[in-house]
Amino acid sequence: MANHRWFWCRHTLAMALVTALAACALTAPPSPALRPSIQEYSRLAQDMDHHLRTEILPAWFPRTIDSQYGGFHSNYRNDWSPFGANQKGLVYESRMTWLAATVAAEYPDLAAQYRDYARHGASFLRQRLWDQQDGGFYFMVDQDGRPVAPYGEQKHAYGQAFAIYGLAKAARVTGDVEIRKAAIAAFQWLDAKAHDAQYGGYLEAMRRDGQPILTAGPTTAPVDRIDALEIPYGRKTMNVHIHLLEALTELYRIYPDAILRQRLAEMHHIVRDVIVVDPGYLNLQFTRDWKPLPGLQSYGHDMETAFLLLESADALGQAQDPQNLAVARRLVDHALPFGFDESIGGMFDEGKSGQPASSRAKWWWVQAECLNALLLMHEHFGGETDRYWNAFVKQWQFIDEHVIDHQNGEWFMKLSPEGKSLLDAKANEWKAGYHDGRALFEVRKRLLRLGGVAPAAKDAAGDRSPSQP
Repeated sequence: MANHRWFWCRHTLAMALVTALAACALTAPPSPALRPSIQEYSRLAQDMDHHLRTEILPAWFPRTIDSQYGGFHSNYRNDWSPFGANQKGLVYESRMTWLAATVAAEYPDLAAQYRDYARHGASFLRQRLWDQQDGGFYFMVDQDGRPVAPYGEQKHAYGQAFAIYGLAKAARVTGDVEIRKAAIAAFQWLDAKAHDAQYGGYLEAMRRDGQPILTAGPTTAPVDRIDALEIPYGRKTMNVHIHLLEALTELYRIYPDAILRQRLAEMHHIVRDVIVVDPGYLNLQFTRDWKPLPGLQSYGHDMETAFLLLESADALGQAQDPQNLAVARRLVDHALPFGFDESIGGMFDEGKSGQPASSRAKWWWVQAECLNALLLMHEHFGGETDRYWNAFVKQWQFIDEHVIDHQNGEWFMKLSPEGKSLLDAKANEWKAGYHDGRALFEVRKRLLRLGGVAPAAKDAAGDRSPSQP
């Protein structure tokens, strides 16, 4: 790590100021009058619970269980009619495994059923998506486990991250030793093949044998120029590294290994001190040595990262570090004026930092991350301002009136600024029950805490379970 010492200290002076300001905010006396009543917290927690139990979980399970080939079916229209080939994407399969495991953890009355679903998903990851010859997970396979062209054999850090995430959660709730071993093996393979010891972080696209792809190939075909996430080879990205942060946080709960802790701390600092920039947004792409490349502000990722930073800080024992909370708040505060639709609610897609949104579509995952982050900020700062609560209520109203498909279940994928569905896709390789499922479970727990029904949180990231399953 000595070769990139600059990497850790480039923001030292600026962050010292941020920390001081955050400390002032944290010590300000609360104003209970700005907070809603306990009854309001309780009512909204019941809304989240009802929505999860009646419109989210029955939409996905057991419908998506592939009892013939294993894993989960994807590719459903808005009315849940299936279409397309029965291909198995690593990201989708991992997210559905994670969702099943999370239901088992959150709902004792459903635990036995959903532990079986989580085992089912983990089995497909281990037996069909894991490359038995060279290690690592394929990006996409057919129903029989054969890599699908053009990117199927590619080993991508983004997909590996979600596999670690889903397997770690499944191991945590099932206590299955083999699933735990698979999660650890996945991290160790990725770390051996893709960790960048020179500049920090991870190299993102790899060939089947794990060799990183750092330059374009000899042809102009897309697969030679861009990776499975449509990023030019050799770049590092915000999107991959925030989800590596998420995955390593989950794995550390069941595998408190020294090397893993080093990598988790490294990811936390890369995201907080390099990817986050003033006045409070994420640079999207970088050169290998972390020089930023021009790009837009992604409001949904800003909101999501605010949560992930506090979650990883808690895992690292840094929940009381005001710098983490200050950075998280900056991300939310800078996204709201430009990305949030004050008229009807909903979060736009992206735009140039400091300017009105240029892409005004309202994607389902952005709405979910916005909902979670707004209540997160209210939990910490609701005593000094009702800004986050008011936006949270408006956001939930928009979701309830426009995003949720109350007829068929789940959320519409993409909406117009006015809230009209634009795509006939309830599920595909990118849309599983992960973003809205995670947001709803986190919001439900936080509302219960705020209403005094559940124990007070250690920090904003939510309840914590023991390290071992």
